[in-house]
Amino acid sequence: MSDEAHFHSSGFVNKQNFHYWSATNPKELYETPLYSSEVTVWQIFADELRRQLGKSCNCDWTTLRSHVESMLVLALVRFPVKEETFFQQDGATCHTTRASMADVNNLFPDHVISRYGDIIWPAWSPDLSTCDFVLWGYLKSQVFKAPTPHTVQELNIEFGKKFNEFP
Repeated sequence: MSDEAHFHSSGFVNKQNFHYWSATNPKELYETPLYSSEVTVWQIFADELRRQLGKSCNCDWTTLRSHVESMLVLALVRFPVKEETFFQQDGATCHTTRASMADVNNLFPDHVISRYGDIIWPAWSPDLSTCDFVLWGYLKSQVFKAPTPHTVQELNIEFGKKFNEFP
């Protein structure tokens, strides 16, 4: 499966789907800078591949396509696709362009789990992928422990360290 997450130098976390239910108003205020530098990490998560393919990037469809061509194709030479191998991705626009879907379908014929894949993964699905359920929360909790990284370079270094320590 593949996924991406944003690591902001300010420690900002997207809370648009974060809800706090309480009988009383907690009167909490979260202040964040309007803009902060960020690192977007694209990840392929599989037993044999997860440590080799952590990557920093800007995720648009051309970058995603180049990562699929450079990283995933090379990894599949080393670990060939088996009949029971499926590729899962969410419905992000960069994942579901015709060009990127064609690339993934060529690598995993009839075995793509995605918004427009062979097995439909609906937009806004309440089902979490492994990356969403475990990987991103763990990495963000580890990367932003004191001392907090403040620059993109520090974020990259810290992410690399914590990613390699991931159990």
